[in-house]
Amino acid sequence: MGEGVCTEACAGSTLIGVAPVVTCNIVANTRGSAERVRRRREKLRAAGLRPVQLWVTDMRAPGFAEECRRQSRLVTESETKASRAEDEEWEAVSVEATPHDPG
Repeated sequence: MGEGVCTEACAGSTLIGVAPVVTCNIVANTRGSAERVRRRREKLRAAGLRPVQLWVTDMRAPGFAEECRRQSRLVTESETKASRAEDEEWEAVSVEATPHDPG
């Protein structure tokens, strides 16, 4: 396959060895985009940054919503009397620390 080399004078604006719907200006734009991306990445690296790839859970996956509900139930069920009592203590201290308007 060709590397997007244009026919002579871009006759018909199609490329040799490339799908007939690809035109010369698309190839030129792709090369320009690649160059802009390369320059941007160089600047970011010069600023002390580096690229990383981050994989996250696919929220569209079957069973995702059910797994979220399951984990939420576990958190809710894990609340003990002690943790609720601690929350109540913090609530009481917060109320006591709040200035009251005597007026």
